[in-house]
Amino acid sequence: IFYGIEVQILATQHKPGKHASLTVFMVLFTLYFVCELSLRLFANRKLFFIGADKWWNLVDAMVVLASVTEFIMDMLGSEKLFFRFTQIARTLRIFRIIRA
Repeated sequence: IFYGIEVQILATQHKPGKHASLTVFMVLFTLYFVCELSLRLFANRKLFFIGADKWWNLVDAMVVLASVTEFIMDMLGSEKLFFRFTQIARTLRIFRIIRA
């Protein structure tokens, strides 16, 4: 839902750059997913890498890494064209939620 709202706001605003509230939500989502992934990694230990859900865990780790990378690039003010894949990778998380 957040991604749809983000696209709508960015499409309708006539100023360059992200809206401040979008940045706050992005930071909160990123922190939540980093914490969730860390807790799952701590709880599952080796099973995180070799268990039945190892491929979904890999997707989750890539999505979190992409979100952290996007956050860092935003803070540095860098051009994110190269990191466009982060937006695509985050949508993979939706498949994980649907599967669960």
